[in-house]
Amino acid sequence: MDGESGSILEVMRQQWASMVSMGGMFVGTILLGLSIQPLYDVPEARAFGEEGASKGGYVAMEMMFILIFTVVIIWLARKGLDYIIKGIVLLALGMSLFYILWPYISLLYYLLGLSSVNLTLFSTVAVSVGLMTLLVKYPEWYVVNTVGVLVGAGVITLIGVSFVPVLIIAFMIAAAIYDHWAVNSSKHMLELADTMIKNKLPVLLVAPKG
Repeated sequence: MDGESGSILEVMRQQWASMVSMGGMFVGTILLGLSIQPLYDVPEARAFGEEGASKGGYVAMEMMFILIFTVVIIWLARKGLDYIIKGIVLLALGMSLFYILWPYISLLYYLLGLSSVNLTLFSTVAVSVGLMTLLVKYPEWYVVNTVGVLVGAGVITLIGVSFVPVLIIAFMIAAAIYDHWAVNSSKHMLELADTMIKNKLPVLLVAPKG
């Protein structure tokens, strides 16, 4: 028992920097999401409108869409159509980036006295496209992590404003159960992760050891 404890402590000692950086990225993602949440906490920004925010059926629909997306991506990967996978994922990532970048670019121009919807729109699209280009051309861990944190912040914000708290909790529980089944039973989530890693897409955060 002492030997096992010592081994675990040794591993933790060797990987403490990676674990701290990973925790920091998760916390940073949450804080970024919270920072823009008030802007999107309006009926127009909710995925299913004001009434849909309290309907459990839409949670089931979200889970169904996740399953369909997973099946489609795995099917495309088995057919060797990686370029279609990359196109689909990059489009989704670009849209998520837009949502997280828009408030901050708007704030920047406001502080500079250059408030303009068209200028903000153009700049947000340009920065989003620029980040996507970096991701494709230079998929280093810091590029993947930067895009991953920004995308994560945008996604959790949109999910957070789309449902009432009780349904968000239900969604998280359902997602956790699904993940457990997908990883440990069907194992198709491992195949999905391998596909995304092969295409260097930021569906996972990377904490390099050195």
